Amino acid sequence: MIELEFKIDCLDGKYCFLCKCERSLQYCVETDINGLNCLEAETDEKMTKEFISHLNEAQIEKWDAEYSGENLIEDGIEWSVRYLKEDKEYLSKGKESFEPYNFESLLKAIKVCDKQLEYFGW
Repeated sequence: MIELEFKIDCLDGKYCFLCKCERSLQYCVETDINGLNCLEAETDEKMTKEFISHLNEAQIEKWDAEYSGENLIEDGIEWSVRYLKEDKEYLSKGKESFEPYNFESLLKAIKVCDKQLEYFGW
């Protein structure tokens, strides 16, 4: 089983994508950002395979625990990931545009389910 929780905290509010995948991918989006919608759905087989493919490309299990740098913008975007795969938990977080290698693959996976992620400029 795979579980993924991706959170964004920004000046406009909070966004959380949460999914579980056994045979199919079930996910929900919770947000308080004006103009974005909360949703709950299940993907078909094709979408599930595409999601898992992008998620595997992200290689979250190789990410550092934290990504941040100097000269951060006080009101910038903060993100965090909690990834559970084969009973192992991986945690990572970052600020602004400090992102791990293959972060884009994680975003592609989430966009399979929720195109609203583009709101953040990713």
